[in-house]
Amino acid sequence: MGKTVEQSLKQAERLYQSILKRAFEGKLVPQEPDEEPVGVLLERIKVEKTQREKVKVKREVKRTME
Repeated sequence: MGKTVEQSLKQAERLYQSILKRAFEGKLVPQEPDEEPVGVLLERIKVEKTQREKVKVKREVKRTME
């Protein structure tokens, strides 16, 4: 029985990775023609996160100077 569980866990992990891969490729659901590719979306999120972090640092610096 332990071998069956181990095989099932390995199969589940492969399936999980396959689903993630398809999701990032935009192949899980039909894509709308006006949707941006995932690479563009991820880059936009990265830029926005960096900008928010800069604003946070500026606020912290300002508070310490007061």
